[in-house]
Amino acid sequence: MSGTQQLISTEFWIQDNGLKASQLTHSQILKKNGFKAADEYVNAVKKNVKPRYNKDLYNNITDTDGTTFHLTGGVKELVSEEAALNALIGRIQERISWLTSGSCQDFGIITEKNTLIVIDSYEKGNVAFSSFCNAVASLLREQVIEIQSFNVVRLGDTVTDCWKEVQDVTKESIRQGLAFVLSQQPPSTWKRQASQLQDSRVDSIYLLVQGSSSAVPAPDYYRQILGQCKVPINTSLYGSADPTLSTTLTELAANSGGRWYHYNEEDGPNNTDIAQLTEELNRARDVLAGITALRLEIEHKKGSRQIVVSPAPDHKSELELNSTEWLKIHGLKSHSLRFYEALAPQSFSHCNEVLSGVDGDKVVNAKYCHKFAHVKWWNGEMKHVFINRNFFEKYKTKIDDVVSKIESRIDWMKQSSRADFGNLLEENVCILLDVSRSMEPHLSYLKKKLEKLINEQIRLKTRFNLVAFSDTLQTFSPKLER
Repeated sequence: MSGTQQLISTEFWIQDNGLKASQLTHSQILKKNGFKAADEYVNAVKKNVKPRYNKDLYNNITDTDGTTFHLTGGVKELVSEEAALNALIGRIQERISWLTSGSCQDFGIITEKNTLIVIDSYEKGNVAFSSFCNAVASLLREQVIEIQSFNVVRLGDTVTDCWKEVQDVTKESIRQGLAFVLSQQPPSTWKRQASQLQDSRVDSIYLLVQGSSSAVPAPDYYRQILGQCKVPINTSLYGSADPTLSTTLTELAANSGGRWYHYNEEDGPNNTDIAQLTEELNRARDVLAGITALRLEIEHKKGSRQIVVSPAPDHKSELELNSTEWLKIHGLKSHSLRFYEALAPQSFSHCNEVLSGVDGDKVVNAKYCHKFAHVKWWNGEMKHVFINRNFFEKYKTKIDDVVSKIESRIDWMKQSSRADFGNLLEENVCILLDVSRSMEPHLSYLKKKLEKLINEQIRLKTRFNLVAFSDTLQTFSPKLER
C-alpha cells in the first residue's frame, strides 16, 4: 500500500506524516529560514534594546504567537516550502479520498495485525443482506490481506465460524474466508445464541453489524458474548442508524478501548478519521496562505522590511489541477524532455569549409562527421548529435519518472467516482439531475453513483446544491450550501 493508504489510525498517520512531522508548521518554517529576534537589556538605559543590525539586513516577520523572526531565506527557499506544503495537502486529500471509498468507507480501517471478524445482520431482505456480505468481502480483499492472521465468525441463532482458530493470511485463507462470507444467508430469526467468543491469538475484534429498522438485539447480547475478551473491540454499524443499537455498540467499543464507526448510504460515514484529516488539511492550507503572502511581500515590497502576514489566495494542490495544468508541471515540456529540447545540449551544427586547390575552390566536409549521428532538426538544418552512456542514463531516469507520474495520474482518475464524473475542480458546485420519465430505469444506478460522488469529492468542496428537473424543478436548497 502507498503511504496515504497505510493501515494505521489517522492519529498515528498525522503524527508520522502531518505538518509537524514534515517540519511544515508556520513556526518550523520560520525557524528553518530565519532566527528569532532577541532584545538585550542595557544597564545604562535600564531597558531592552533592539539590535541595530535588523533594520536593513533582514526581512522581519511576526509569527502567530507574536514572536518576531529575522528571515535569512529568500524567495527561492519560500517557494520550496510552498511546494512541500502543496505536496502534503495532496497527500492528505489522497488519504481522505481513500478513507471515503471501498471497505474503508463501509467499516473504517483495520489497524491491528491479528484480528477476529465477527459479523451479524438483522436484515432479512436478500438485496440488503447481499450488499452487506459483499462489503465484508471487500474488507477481506482490501485490508485483511495486508495483516498477519484472521478468522471470521457469523452470529445468529447458531454461531458459525470459518475456522476453529485464527489462520495466517495467505491467498488460500483469503479465498476460504471469502467463500464463507459470500455463502451466508439472511437471518431467518431474531433469536441469538449466547456463546462467548475468545481466541488467545488475536489482538483485536471487529464486530460488524448490519442494522435494521424492524429488529434490534437485546442491549446486553454483545456484552455477553464478547465481555470476557481482553482485547479492543472495534464496532461498526452498517445501514440503519437505530439509536439503541448505536448506543450499545458505541459503549462496547469505548469500554474495551476500541473504536466505533457507523456508515449508512444516506448520511455517509460517521468517522473521526475524516474529521481529524480535515482539520489537518485546513491547518496546512492556512500555513500555505501565510507563507505565500510572505513570499509575495518579499517580491513586491522590497523597500519595506516589516512584513505583516495576510491571507493569500489558495494555491492549488496537484489533486485540484485539471489535466492541462497538471501536464504543465509534470509533462515532458516542463522538464525539457521533448526530442529537440533534450538533444539540444548534445548537438552542434554540421561544419563545411571552402579550401583552395589546383582545381579551384572546393567545399570540404569536416573529417569528424562520420563519428556522430546525423539528425535533421526541426528547422530543416542537419545537426551532429553525440550521446554518451551518462547522458542516456540520466535521460532515461527522467523520462521513466514522468511516465510513472502520468500512469499514476491515469490510475487515480479511473478510481471510484472520478471514473464516472471526472475530477471536480471547482469549489462551488451545483449538480443538475435529469429525473424525467426516460431516466426512471436508471435512477437507482444514478443514485448510487451520486452518493459516491458526494462522499468522495463534494464533501471536500466549499458549497454545493442539487437540482432535479423533469416537467418540474426541485432543489435541495434555495442556494448553495456549505
